[in-house]
Amino acid sequence: IIVTFLVNQEGRLSRFGFTARLKNIADNYRLASGKIVDAVILEQKEIIKALDLRMYFRVKPPSANNIVIFNEEKKLNLIDISLGGAKFSCSKGDSYTPGQVMKLTLLIGDRAFNLEARLCNIQMPDAWAVNKNIQYVSIEFTHDNRQLEAALGKAIIDIQRQLLSEGKI
Repeated sequence: IIVTFLVNQEGRLSRFGFTARLKNIADNYRLASGKIVDAVILEQKEIIKALDLRMYFRVKPPSANNIVIFNEEKKLNLIDISLGGAKFSCSKGDSYTPGQVMKLTLLIGDRAFNLEARLCNIQMPDAWAVNKNIQYVSIEFTHDNRQLEAALGKAIIDIQRQLLSEGKI
């Protein structure tokens, strides 16, 4: 079992965690509040360390790039993208639901790919954000298309090279 948690460090969230082994399940564990709950008892197997659970490298495409994503006919405001998914911003008025399956069109240069994506997360803007009328939506691509994977992988590497040459990463 991997136990993870988020820590706010200088205004930025970092993920930490450790591996553990299930020791027991307690069905009458009393919390400090006096409430009785079910509890999982774990044995920590290693020291706490920083963790990155991402399976794919994400890039934040510059405004002038060759990757565009559409939901039906509506262009999405791409925040970042990887081989496994993307994050975009949209109006709070746009109706999205976690678990929802979206039919998307991904344009990479002059090539168009139709794909499906599962909506993973909707994040509201931080309390100090200037624009509170937007939301951030994370999606996971659910495709099995080698041509799409190759084209997107090349586009991501091209963006990474561009950002490296400009000293932005």
